[in-house]
Amino acid sequence: MSGSDRTTPSLGLLSHLLLRFNLFTPPGQEGQGRALGHPELKPAAVLIPIIARADELSVLLTRRHSGLRHHPGQISFPGGRRDPEDANLMATALRETEEELGIPSRFIRVLGALPHQITVSHYQVTPFLALLQADHPLHAAADEVDEVFELPLAPLLQTANYGQWTFYRAHEPHTVYGVSIHNRLVWGATARILLQLARQLA
Repeated sequence: MSGSDRTTPSLGLLSHLLLRFNLFTPPGQEGQGRALGHPELKPAAVLIPIIARADELSVLLTRRHSGLRHHPGQISFPGGRRDPEDANLMATALRETEEELGIPSRFIRVLGALPHQITVSHYQVTPFLALLQADHPLHAAADEVDEVFELPLAPLLQTANYGQWTFYRAHEPHTVYGVSIHNRLVWGATARILLQLARQLA
């Protein structure tokens, strides 16, 4: 580190991420077929791509194509439903990232996995935290992604920045989380995953 032994905030947080998640082995062959323990749920996976630069860490997000049948226009992570050909859910997350953003798995370092999330659309989603090579060229799939952008990670790791509200679906209450950063409203499952990451790193 040139001229100083001090660690920048971003490098300190990066070290924390590496230490925290290198303790965990990403799930392997779980989720074959239907989600384990929930035969009505469909297994899926997403990638939480973290980009490290000299001054900060950021998270790469997408805005889903407005013409998609499910969750059009929402901010999300790259990912999707598991294919029968996927060896495991980590393979699902990496395959979907390459299909949506054109980033091959060799440029991605998976650090570990967070506990799965159940969505109102009956998916059991396993999030994988990963480091992505900075400034790698992106080739977004035009039929799936309207926009790719980054948000700073630090405010997303502050639990106080998250709000919540309740809505009813089929007469059942559901809690929805959201966070607004740089005029971007992240809500739903994506916000829940980020909030879980914030709580785990706290």
